[in-house]
Amino acid sequence: MEKISINNLVNEVTSELPREVLIYVAQNLKVDNLEKEEIVEHFKNEVSYYSSKVQKNVVNCTGTLLHTNLGRSQIDTNYSGESTNIEFDLFNHKRGVRNEFLNEFMNHLLKSEDVCFVNNNASSLYIALKTLKDEFGIESVIISRGEIIEIGGSYRLPEIIEETGLNMIEVGTTNKTRLKDYEKALKKSEKSLILKVHRSNFSIEGFTEDVDMKELRSLSDKHNALLLHDIGSGLVISRKFLEKENISIFNSEPTVQE
Repeated sequence: MEKISINNLVNEVTSELPREVLIYVAQNLKVDNLEKEEIVEHFKNEVSYYSSKVQKNVVNCTGTLLHTNLGRSQIDTNYSGESTNIEFDLFNHKRGVRNEFLNEFMNHLLKSEDVCFVNNNASSLYIALKTLKDEFGIESVIISRGEIIEIGGSYRLPEIIEETGLNMIEVGTTNKTRLKDYEKALKKSEKSLILKVHRSNFSIEGFTEDVDMKELRSLSDKHNALLLHDIGSGLVISRKFLEKENISIFNSEPTVQE
């Protein structure tokens, strides 16, 4: 964008959207053959569009009390009359897509192709495994014995894997797992995926050995196998922000972006 800088363009609008979101919108504008004034106007329209996607209180005047697109029934038992635009497009004045705003900007934040929102990590792992099983004909999950964990709320990893209909192939030992352990299992069971689980709430120290994600990525590419990383905490934050705010508590935690 040569006719106007991203920063100057962002400064042209007053919006409640975070500046990072405005920068994202500005960077993704299609402004070929447009003059500066047209670019600014186009940007303002885009900002208005995305602002309308943010969930907010609306007044239900449809005559339908339990309206799906407006949040259905209200949570507050003392009915206040407040509904929400959770599935209504305020920009085009018609039925919208639930989570459209969240999907768009979570993909931007994570550099991902798509996202799915669930209410806990056990659900996300189950859905991921079941989807990969059905989509690619996966039969087994290869996992290090040192990562067969119990998740908060008494969810145990073997039980989640069993629920998906997949077999669990344990490799290595509690304290030591090597790359050759994974490769041996892949050669024996070609219709398998490798599952790497972050031990987010405990650690194994001392006489230990582990395989990092880069090594597993190379191995999975070599054998044309799928690789799934369960990072546990689901930490969505930038390292630059942590450094800027002098926050060190998350130094050893992997982020979703990484």
